[in-house]
Amino acid sequence: MDEIRDPAAAERFETEHPEAFHTRRDFLMRTAAAAGLGAGAGLMLDPDTVLAAAAKGQRRAKLPAARNMPIDTFVVLMMENRSFDHYLGWLPGADGRQAGLSFTDKHGAKHKTHRLADFYQSCGFLDPDHSWDGGRTELDRGKMNGFLKAASDTFAIGYYAEPDLPFTPHNAKAFTTFDRFFCSILSSTYPNREYMHAAQSYGEKDNSLPSGAGFPDTTIFAAMSKKGISNRYYYTDIPVSALWGAPGLARSSQVQEFYAACETGTLPHLSFVDPSFQGEEQGTSGDEHPLADVRIRRSWPMWSTRSCSLRSGRGRRCSACTTSGEGSSTTSSPRGFPTCAPAAAWPTTSDRWDSASRQSWSRPTPGADMSTTRSMGSSRSSR
Repeated sequence: MDEIRDPAAAERFETEHPEAFHTRRDFLMRTAAAAGLGAGAGLMLDPDTVLAAAAKGQRRAKLPAARNMPIDTFVVLMMENRSFDHYLGWLPGADGRQAGLSFTDKHGAKHKTHRLADFYQSCGFLDPDHSWDGGRTELDRGKMNGFLKAASDTFAIGYYAEPDLPFTPHNAKAFTTFDRFFCSILSSTYPNREYMHAAQSYGEKDNSLPSGAGFPDTTIFAAMSKKGISNRYYYTDIPVSALWGAPGLARSSQVQEFYAACETGTLPHLSFVDPSFQGEEQGTSGDEHPLADVRIRRSWPMWSTRSCSLRSGRGRRCSACTTSGEGSSTTSSPRGFPTCAPAAAWPTTSDRWDSASRQSWSRPTPGADMSTTRSMGSSRSSR
């Protein structure tokens, strides 16, 4: 990292690789600050010294023994394509903004952020760009002002106020909600879900499928199984676990088995649960992906929370976490304006979980990790 500390090298590095320069500089400064060295020390000291000081400080924090953890059952639900400001920018005490911002499109016209009151599907609008390149257009080197310069339209800068959503506001105020939660990679669906399962995307930055028998099984499920800790992946229609081939499918069950385990109090220690992905272009999917309807979307995390907290048999020892994957927007190479299916065509909640339309925009956040764009994250514990 000498290119960060040497002025001439830093100038050249910033010109040639601006995003990497700012990410690396911010990381060193924040790590130094966390170690109590002062942010400026991160650019003057050897990186190994900074990291060692931070690690030493972390070891001073006493952690409870695993056997004394008040929670032993975790349910994780990853939805798609929502930002914090879009859903919860109104939340009291949170770092969020909604009204009063404006963004310039690729033609130079300015557009103001707008409320999506009584607007529950995004039919007639583009699916906001959430490709690798589109995300970097939106990020615009940390300025966070390129949301209308990517393959998106004004839906991408719409937002919901507290009265507009049937469930999310109540959940956000009742439980722990994170206003600075970032997706793993500023890109599309599969890389973020790969990170969720395995803390890496195996070098992939788009929805490319693995070759051969699938990715190597370096997932959290494999690690837990080696330690004899129960775990299971539940899916509604498309098993993401198939990306890891036969081992991934072997630990997978359809969502009806998740319901049954909740009823009988036999949930494993870790459950990953996925909503329905099919029907995105018709507005009937259950994963929050545009063009789906926000009014029925909320049954999914509500069911996850209730099942864990009230019906799992483990009551106060269970925690349900809902997060949002993907980058700041939602689809490159749009195929025009799909027509949403009528409500009569929607599967019932017994067949699928929920759906919503998505938006994705944010604003510059000084000191934040600008390599990713903020998503919505919340944690629900019955404690």
